[in-house]
Amino acid sequence: MERQKARQQREQEEEKRFSIEFIQINPDDSWFTKFYKRIGLGFQIAFASIVSLIIWLIALLAG
Repeated sequence: MERQKARQQREQEEEKRFSIEFIQINPDDSWFTKFYKRIGLGFQIAFASIVSLIIWLIALLAG
């Protein structure tokens, strides 16, 4: 039983390690909050895209 709990905990930690948590836009937020969250989300997506492109280029050039 303890082994299963430890295994599940390790799997959850691994999932969190390789994931990016983006800003969540709630439907009950005000229009002002939604507006700024969308701007922040756009910056997050752009940043993740640029970083992944750079990593892809490094992997491509490494051969």
